[in-house]
Amino acid sequence: MPIPDRKQIKQDLLVLLSTRKEVLIKDVYRYLENLWQITNDDKEIIRGKNLLYQHEIRWAKQELEYESQEEHQTFIEGKSIRIFVNIY
Repeated sequence: MPIPDRKQIKQDLLVLLSTRKEVLIKDVYRYLENLWQITNDDKEIIRGKNLLYQHEIRWAKQELEYESQEEHQTFIEGKSIRIFVNIY
């Protein structure tokens, strides 16, 4: 399965975040790797110095934080997404 677009990544992050109190970024990667069925070939694709799918997840997380300033301010604060949970 190809790496989803950022809109889908954000939706998948929100689903995960709505089910857990705290989420470490390594657990986010593992959860989404399984959900998207990331292959070994996908894990070899690099953007900059990082794996492409991890890069896209981090950008989606940052976009959620930015969007939250207006839309979800109650749930998302500071540098970690807070929708009943945090990503560290």
